[in-house]
Amino acid sequence: MCIRDSSWTDLTARQWTDPGFGPGLHSLVGQEAAGTWLHSASLLSYHQVEWVRASEHFGSAPLLGRAAILAGPLGDPFFNATLPEDGGQAAFGQGSVVSRRGVYEVRINSPTLGQHTVRIDDWVPILAGAPAFCSFPGTISMTWPLLYMKACAKLVGGYANLFVHIRTVPEQLTLAAPFSGITPRTVSYTHLRAHETPEHLVCRLLLEKKKNIIGEEEIENTG
Repeated sequence: MCIRDSSWTDLTARQWTDPGFGPGLHSLVGQEAAGTWLHSASLLSYHQVEWVRASEHFGSAPLLGRAAILAGPLGDPFFNATLPEDGGQAAFGQGSVVSRRGVYEVRINSPTLGQHTVRIDDWVPILAGAPAFCSFPGTISMTWPLLYMKACAKLVGGYANLFVHIRTVPEQLTLAAPFSGITPRTVSYTHLRAHETPEHLVCRLLLEKKKNIIGEEEIENTG
């Protein structure tokens, strides 16, 4: 929801920046990994990511709305399949509008992340002028998916960590069809793998390598 209290932003008429999860590499790959992922980040085009205020970059785009949410150049279709289907109503509150102060409280209700309320600013990652982790068909645009994804990323310590939480996937995933007139369809894991972009492939392989290293260290520690 949009925060409308007599907070620092209201007293100073300035937009808020989250001191713990603001724009930067640490928010993309996690605080601990930021110092060691520079080479990998270069491969993944993370060095080209720009951070913009959603309210300023997307102009008159509404906060809420229903549309197909696609994976951006650094996104993951498996994570996008878990996004809410109600156009952001439950996460931000029915009738919520874009915050002039750039601060939101987002209610997350996810089968993989659980239930949480997360406060975020509206700095979002952009790649080549478009959202880095999600996109929309045609001229459709709205800001809640970017903000909801940022809240999830803050919860797990970085955007890259979102995909680690979706590593165990069922053979079949039902992809949401949030706008009326479209029937939800079941897409196989093999189908999604077959439509990976080169960026998705590199990201997936690096994350799997990272997960394997962590698993081997845990086995050594318990051995």
